[in-house]
Amino acid sequence: MESFQPPPPPPPVPNFTPQISIPVNESGLNNDPSKIAKAAIEARETGVLNLSNCGLRKFPIGVVKLAGLDVKRINLSGNQLESLPTDFKKYSKLEFLNLERNLFSRFAVVLVELPELKVINLSNNCFEELSAEHLNCFSGNAIVDLRINNLTPEARELASNYSFLQI
Repeated sequence: MESFQPPPPPPPVPNFTPQISIPVNESGLNNDPSKIAKAAIEARETGVLNLSNCGLRKFPIGVVKLAGLDVKRINLSGNQLESLPTDFKKYSKLEFLNLERNLFSRFAVVLVELPELKVINLSNNCFEELSAEHLNCFSGNAIVDLRINNLTPEARELASNYSFLQI
């Protein structure tokens, strides 16, 4: 008589958690890249990407793919960003962008390519000068907060001509 042999266990279920690899030299992270990956995965579900206070010197491009393109709010405050990559325009549904407490000294050109953008917080950055050429690109589609920047008197005078600027 044959002895009963239980069937073999099923193969392990693969882990379908999205993975992201963000090299330290790309993002300038001062902390664990898994925080960025977790925030990007949450953004896919909530529409809110919070990468505040992550020590970023550059926006990690891999986040665009991982977070998805339906993100409506992005918080990048408290980093060391000076610019945004051209891929940032893929966030075409973006409505609110917080860039407070970074190192921006001029407008990121990619911002004018975001048609749904309603609020841009650039307060407490490094703006001194403003360009009418860049300001005219916004044409009042978004409120731009430039408070707590070291604007020259000429820049303040120019800004007074644009109702969408807060200085």
